[in-house]
Amino acid sequence: MEKVIFDTNFLIEKRLKNFFGKRDELEKFAKTSEIIIPDIVIGELKERYKRDFILEKEKFNKVLLCNIAKHNINEIEIEKKIEELLHLEKIKYTIIELKNPKILFEMKKLALEKLPPFEDKPGTDKGFKDSYIYFTVLEYLQNAEDKFVFFITEDILLKNAFEKHQNIIVVKNYEEFIQNNINILCDNYFIDKLKDEFDSDIKPDSIKNYWLNINENYVLLIDTKKKKYVLEMESGEILGFEEIDKYYKKINSLIYSNDFDTTKISIENLLPFIHYLSNEEIINILEATVKNEQINRIIANEDVKEFIGKLYDGKKDILTLELKDNIRRLLDG
Repeated sequence: MEKVIFDTNFLIEKRLKNFFGKRDELEKFAKTSEIIIPDIVIGELKERYKRDFILEKEKFNKVLLCNIAKHNINEIEIEKKIEELLHLEKIKYTIIELKNPKILFEMKKLALEKLPPFEDKPGTDKGFKDSYIYFTVLEYLQNAEDKFVFFITEDILLKNAFEKHQNIIVVKNYEEFIQNNINILCDNYFIDKLKDEFDSDIKPDSIKNYWLNINENYVLLIDTKKKKYVLEMESGEILGFEEIDKYYKKINSLIYSNDFDTTKISIENLLPFIHYLSNEEIINILEATVKNEQINRIIANEDVKEFIGKLYDGKKDILTLELKDNIRRLLDG
């Protein structure tokens, strides 16, 4: 499982419904990675939320001044509320701390020389918190068994600071994380492994696409010009592979089914390949489930319901609200 370390700017929750923001992306990270957060990021989030609350309180005082006697807002314990949000946070994470006090001298050197993550501008020492994060990550890597970690940030100075460390990959979001992760997994060693165990015609440019399947494993689309394959892998290990031609036509057979028997047979034929289906293929099948009466009218059938249910459970996070509601309604009967 990949290690992913987060900067403050990614995790900020503007509406304070949860302690961490960007829930959709963060939950995707949580399914495939170990989430790691420097302690100063937690502290910075707490202070940010406290400042935001004070600002909102001042606006409240100005707008509803006549009612202040009825609303003793000073009794609101914002710090307690923030701690409660952190305690109730459902996203699993690990906190890392900077333990070596000698790092302060390294910070001082970077600050004086105005090197990243400090700003290279006269009259400013901005960059202490970023520098603290920077050295926290470096210290963590000294004792980590992993060959590399991902760092999620939109901060250019932090990105520049980490560029000289080849084992730290800086990305902005989940999409960039997936892209870079595939590039790492599909290195020369992995390509040689595919040649030995799979097909000698495979080259680095044979990997045309990839996606996460319903089991949150990677599926690679491989085109050797002679054949097209899909290959499921987890942590660099090959779990299985199939030729696309074995199941591709069966998808269309299900989508355009014009009788109940065809629907049942198509699903029976597709079930062994369900973990190879791409997001697009799954969405097309689920949309057909709603529109095609030859599918939705027999969804109570055990095999049909199991198949559609697996697709829905595995990919409901990427479905439109309308499609999600329609499939849920059909499954609930």
